[in-house]
Amino acid sequence: MTQEASPKKIDPKILLIVAAVFAFIVIFNLRDRSAPVDDTRSRSPIKKQAVQNTPTSNTNNSSGQGRKYWNDLGAQQLEEEKYQEALASFQKVIDLDPRQAAGYNNKGITYTKLQQYDQAISTFKQAIAIDSTFADAFFGVGKSYELKKDIEKALLYYNKTMTLDPANKRTLLRIGNIYDKRKDYTKAIAIYRQTLQLDSAYYTAHYNIGNAFLDQKQIDSAIVHYNAAIKINPEYAKPYVNLAHCVRSKGDSAKAQIYFRKALALDPSLQSRVKKTK
Repeated sequence: MTQEASPKKIDPKILLIVAAVFAFIVIFNLRDRSAPVDDTRSRSPIKKQAVQNTPTSNTNNSSGQGRKYWNDLGAQQLEEEKYQEALASFQKVIDLDPRQAAGYNNKGITYTKLQQYDQAISTFKQAIAIDSTFADAFFGVGKSYELKKDIEKALLYYNKTMTLDPANKRTLLRIGNIYDKRKDYTKAIAIYRQTLQLDSAYYTAHYNIGNAFLDQKQIDSAIVHYNAAIKINPEYAKPYVNLAHCVRSKGDSAKAQIYFRKALALDPSLQSRVKKTK
């Protein structure tokens, strides 16, 4: 009677190699692709203050009090996402004093929120025409060009912003993001590190550095920077997701689940991404 041939045993080393390759594929398909991120702590165009909605006789003259009223009201409306009302308030600032560059700048920010980028660029340039050293307005033009996918013009205006304001870390972050998206990771990481020289507690930069290392399959370096971001801001959810992918690729599924749960506790909107990974 014939006997069936026994199946050949597979070399355990080959199995380990296959598992490692599969783990890397999973990581780079499922890691949080919203990164690199912009400055999550970017400031409002003007300081937010509670404003009475009923104008007085002093708010409709060209005095500093009148401009302040409409500027503060516009900032409040911008914060509340009442963009059309904010445009009207900032236009009132301009009407009261057409040489106020800040009024044009804040109006440009509002157009950016409305995704009306050509209008935003035109308005920011009016601010620059009044004050050629107004770094925030140059940043606004750069950001609007970036959102229009005109990256070379964006870089031109971001670099001008840095010339006027060398400590402008949010601009450096966006420049780094551009190089990250181009997969020029060495340059991106170098720029992110410059932001950390300006502010060692800049957790967004650590997160973006982690992602740049992760895209290069440098898992240990990515873990270092995700942990650094979390140490600075334990309430920042995104690093926990990518950290979970990293530790799971190293064989620690239990720890990965702890990180996933932490991310969801901080930001339930990450549920769909975490669910795909289980």
